[in-house]
Amino acid sequence: MRGTIKSAHDRFFRESMERLRIARGLLSVFISPLIMKQIDLFTLKIIKDDWVDEKLGEHRADILYFARLIEQNNPIYFLFEHKSGQDHKISYQLFRYMNQIWEEVRKQNTDGQKFPVIIPIILYHGAKRWHFSNSLKDLFAIIEGTEYYVPGFKSELIDLSLINETQIDAFNDIELKAFLFAMKYSRKPEIIQVLPKIINVLSGGNQTDNDYLITVLLYIGSVIPKKKSDEFRAVIRNELKDGGSYMESVLDALREEGWIKGREEGRKEGREEGRREGKLEGEVEGERKGERKGVKKVAENMLARNMDLQIIHELTGLSVKQIKALQQKK
Repeated sequence: MRGTIKSAHDRFFRESMERLRIARGLLSVFISPLIMKQIDLFTLKIIKDDWVDEKLGEHRADILYFARLIEQNNPIYFLFEHKSGQDHKISYQLFRYMNQIWEEVRKQNTDGQKFPVIIPIILYHGAKRWHFSNSLKDLFAIIEGTEYYVPGFKSELIDLSLINETQIDAFNDIELKAFLFAMKYSRKPEIIQVLPKIINVLSGGNQTDNDYLITVLLYIGSVIPKKKSDEFRAVIRNELKDGGSYMESVLDALREEGWIKGREEGRKEGREEGRREGKLEGEVEGERKGERKGVKKVAENMLARNMDLQIIHELTGLSVKQIKALQQKK
């Protein structure tokens, strides 16, 4: 089943990692060449379903890929997990995911094949370097002589706080570069200074479609501090030949996610309310009232996501004063 993606960081990670070239790029850069030379990357394929049951609730695998080995028909799995904060029990969480994958494989396995290897990969973009162990064994209270009975594996940890701009610049794939730059700096004040580089990486070549640039801009626009919003829009207009259209595309994406839906739901509620009154005047006024109610509801949702007041104004048509009034009610 598909869990709810609550934060902009989680959503951007999932949308980016569903792009095959980014997943392939991460594996090529961060997984041992000894392992990668045994894998046929042309067979790399995402598994869309979440490997999760009801008991795990929101704790779920972010992205799961599999590929075939070159000299064997056996598969190998790559389990990508995103973390924006420290989590000392991440190895146990991954272990639960991995058990679910093996259980699913067991159900489908009719010829006695061995379980496939699963390589867990943590992509971390917190402010401080990751300081917990990435080994399952370190979570156990081991006493002398019991090591043999304790399961243990290590995850591959990609700690973006330890990767600098020069290293990212050295990567070949432009989408991978933009993805790592955006993840690394999205929670830092330097994001506005790095934004031109991200835009130029994606718009300066012909290896990518504009849709990923929109994805990146939408993500950054959703997570930057409110006081940086004007600078964000100015960078887009200055760095892109058709910057105004790109900004409008970002706003359109936000409208599609919230405003239009809320407005139409409000109109529908208003029409139904008016019909219940049995009057044409009531239906028209009810539609207007419902629309206003729907717009305010969407504005409240945007405030809850800490979106910039000016962007909320542009999307909903409410004045900044009205939006501030809604903010004070929260």
